[in-house]
Amino acid sequence: MNGYTQLPVPGPELRDVGLANEDLGEVSEEDTAAGLGPVNVLVQSPRQTSAGKRTRGQDWFVDDRIMKKAKVDGDEIPYFTMDQFPRMRDAYRVIYEQLMGRVKESFETRSPANLVVTGNPGTGKSWFYLYCIFQLILGNKEEVEELPVFDLVLNFDYDYQLYDSKAKELIKLNENEVDMLSGKDRVLRLVEGKSTHLVGWKRVSILFASPGLDGMTNYLKVDSRRYIMPVWTLEELQDYNSLLGDQLKVPEDVLIARYNKFGGIPRFIFCYSDPRNEQELKAALSKHSAMDIISYIRQKRTVTDENDRVFAMVPSRPDFRDAGHLDVLSNYVTEKVVSKAFDDGIQAVSEFALEAVDDSRYGSVREKMYEVLCHKWFELPRKRIFR
Repeated sequence: MNGYTQLPVPGPELRDVGLANEDLGEVSEEDTAAGLGPVNVLVQSPRQTSAGKRTRGQDWFVDDRIMKKAKVDGDEIPYFTMDQFPRMRDAYRVIYEQLMGRVKESFETRSPANLVVTGNPGTGKSWFYLYCIFQLILGNKEEVEELPVFDLVLNFDYDYQLYDSKAKELIKLNENEVDMLSGKDRVLRLVEGKSTHLVGWKRVSILFASPGLDGMTNYLKVDSRRYIMPVWTLEELQDYNSLLGDQLKVPEDVLIARYNKFGGIPRFIFCYSDPRNEQELKAALSKHSAMDIISYIRQKRTVTDENDRVFAMVPSRPDFRDAGHLDVLSNYVTEKVVSKAFDDGIQAVSEFALEAVDDSRYGSVREKMYEVLCHKWFELPRKRIFR
């Protein structure tokens, strides 16, 4: 298996690690002996095996690229099979088409464009970054074929790589070369997580990052468009689970239980039970009263490091573009919010559950809360609790 060892089951947590992750934590000898891990599965970047600053195509991935077909909405769509790369989500296809349309428009009108793909941590933005790279390099989709000749730059923090289409190599850029390319026409830059030169590029940049990134506010001032990578649906998680081997497949009842508790974040679904997940969720809920959570949703704020275990960013349009709105991340979180409401004073939350009947922004969370409230009300006589 190309130097990789199959993990036994049960075993340590498999944790996907993007290039933007800095604090991966440490594993004690006791945890290792107990099989608690975690094992960090890196989104693999090209490895340089030859001298100089070029990275050859055959050095890129563990396995050779394989093209397959998968049906999405009745159409056969090519997707990639490689080590640890998941099946293509429908959101990937839709957002990719939107991005390439804006890239084409920018090249034709010679106008700048700063685009961003954002969403809750763990929804697959790094995978989508890789997906975009593959599609742009292969160039076998109509959206890429319609583009004029352009330079493709891959950027993470201080690392900049230029793709040489003739040699099929990535060339590491120095500071002077970065400055030169930033002022050229027909340059498309893909940014994973963060960049030392986030702003100041003349043509098109696409940033893949969670909300709250330093410098994102300035970045979005330049003819920007924002796309929200949604959390996974239960059906998507079940579909992906069906592709896994027996040793990695999650039992159906466990998958549903984790989804109801942690929401559609794959890292909390496809991993071995980790008490830290429970602790972090409990800590996040303890920081907010019921009305704090309702107020946050009403104000259409975005997720932060402190509340991404409570809220989900939800796109409001079928093309996944715009600011979207917030929803409660899972049924478990909703139940805890309503339980808090009984302690804090139920009247305000009851009013929220019944208001804005025609407002789609609140529909999902209102329905969840209404269902839980009904259960709570029916339980009151049995518990002899009257207020």
